[in-house]
Amino acid sequence: MRKRDDARNIAQICHNTVTLMSDIVNLRQFKKQKARDTKEKQAEQNRILFGRTKVEKDFARAQAQKAERFLDMNRRETKDLPEGEK
Repeated sequence: MRKRDDARNIAQICHNTVTLMSDIVNLRQFKKQKARDTKEKQAEQNRILFGRTKVEKDFARAQAQKAERFLDMNRRETKDLPEGEK
């Protein structure tokens, strides 16, 4: 009976040890993931500090298109220029 109790105790200890152990971690993958997380945090901060909202981008795009249309509409034709100028 003592051997059975010892075997049960050993089995219980092994089971508890397995459940208490943490997962094995590959350090190379851990370092890469940490670097990715750091870069993502930096990118988020840069987007907040330097980024423009969609409204601002659309407004700038509309202004550029308006300026281009204005220049196209007011462009001189080459036949209007004197012979020496081009």
